Amino acid sequence: MRYCPWRALFKHILCRDEGDIVLVILDSSVICRDFRMDGGTFRMFFEGVERGMLTISVPEIVLEEVVNKFREEVYARLKSIEQNVSHLKRIAGNDPSFVQFEMIDLERLTRECGAFLKKRFADGRANILDYPDTSHKDVVHRALSRKKPFSASGSGYRDTLIWECVLV
Repeated sequence: MRYCPWRALFKHILCRDEGDIVLVILDSSVICRDFRMDGGTFRMFFEGVERGMLTISVPEIVLEEVVNKFREEVYARLKSIEQNVSHLKRIAGNDPSFVQFEMIDLERLTRECGAFLKKRFADGRANILDYPDTSHKDVVHRALSRKKPFSASGSGYRDTLIWECVLV
């Protein structure tokens, strides 16, 4: 495996040398740092694809993890806003003109996030990797024997599915 310049940008990506083209597998932790994927690093990734220098692949399970983390993040921010508005009303009175807060449709935003991610990766010519055909029995055996990516505590189910997507 040769040196991967993109690996220096993210410690959570897997780079595999495919001749002159580097294969980059993105994990949810990378995407969640820049949900909109409009920062300099993602621009560089997509430019690398355009120049034929690298291929980006994203397991479908990673997309689902990102959408879930997006939903959790938005929910936490909305709850914080709601609590702050409630506190402001308590200290400033219930005058509706003072603080108006309209609840955002979290489910709609979540669906839009999923659609956005798929479109962004399609526009960037990234490959979406389907779920692997790995049997539950194989995953359970790996978990019970604590083979990587399972940890001593037994966690690692999603990581195992991601590994299986990539290794197929």
